[in-house]
Amino acid sequence: MASQQQMPGDFPYLGDIVELRRVGLDDLSDVRYVHASAFRRHAAAMLTEDEVEAFVAFIQSPGYVDHLQDEELICAVLDGQIVGTAGWCPADDNGTTARIRSVYVAPGFWRGGIARRLLEETEARARRAGFTDFALRCTANAIGFFEHMDYAITSHGVRILQNDRDVPVAFLRKRDPLMEAIDRDKRARRVDARAGSGRQPAADKRGPKGTRGRGRTAQRSSVPVHLRSGA
Repeated sequence: MASQQQMPGDFPYLGDIVELRRVGLDDLSDVRYVHASAFRRHAAAMLTEDEVEAFVAFIQSPGYVDHLQDEELICAVLDGQIVGTAGWCPADDNGTTARIRSVYVAPGFWRGGIARRLLEETEARARRAGFTDFALRCTANAIGFFEHMDYAITSHGVRILQNDRDVPVAFLRKRDPLMEAIDRDKRARRVDARAGSGRQPAADKRGPKGTRGRGRTAQRSSVPVHLRSGA
């Protein structure tokens, strides 16, 4: 779940000075604290109190640790404190899409460019692993941030939690800009190749409208009248 609400704001330098590193087993308690506190703060304006508490209960459940260990998770560290996270894992499709997950920034550190730095680094790691497309689901408070980062909404739905509760989410996707440019170039080359081949559309054998089969009739009528059968 990506639920950080952040737009370019008051402290853009924070994203440049944080240390980014992989999350280890010893970090999971701090990571869950950041996720729970960030979700409570940023999602409260968009979700009901019951929905917020249901998701926080999921974060605090044992199953959430397994959820975190399924992804390549990195964290932003400032003065020895974890202040944000982001992660990715392969999506269940044709092997070209990475699913972006766990984008959170702790209250008090948002609007500082940390979420942007984390997301860009996460996308870069997925790209180096061979993935060219990115997909994610997020709560309503985070949509603006991801749209600012060139993601586009594809649908809306709900996320079912392990405690049999659900929260409304949006599904977004993003195409790697480099791959977009490569695809555009390939399409342009195909168009140029067809234009340069000089191939013309096949002639319509039916002839003008209303004269279907006229070509065959004309060929038969070209035989001298005295050689025709019965002449």
